[in-house]
Amino acid sequence: MNSRVQLQGSWEGLAIFLNSLGPNAKEKDVKSWKTTWQDLKSKVSDKVQKLRKGKAATGNNPINISLSELEKRILGIIGHEYVQGLTDVPDSYPEEHDNAIQELTAGNENILNEIPAPIIIPEIEDIPTGAFSLFLS
Repeated sequence: MNSRVQLQGSWEGLAIFLNSLGPNAKEKDVKSWKTTWQDLKSKVSDKVQKLRKGKAATGNNPINISLSELEKRILGIIGHEYVQGLTDVPDSYPEEHDNAIQELTAGNENILNEIPAPIIIPEIEDIPTGAFSLFLS
């Protein structure tokens, strides 16, 4: 049995379970539950992004956003990487080679086997405060 069939079976089992939780609710099919799950993940992700943006903002403005218990549980399932993205993943293109396109076109595929150095963009908190003065002068 392939993984696609197993995944579909898992979704079908989950849909049956979720539909059994609400006896008076309208039953949803697998496609509807997938859409509901995607909407919930997006809503939580957007809310966490707004929280992060609010905390990074200046002016000591109060942050009037909070996560509900359900949203905290969803965040626990999807993980912070879903919201923030992966920060320590090397770039997939070997940028270290200025002429990579030409080398690949010429048939040199050895550059694809080289491990690229990770390019990590620091969080705003990690940048020294004086670093922005260079742009202001």
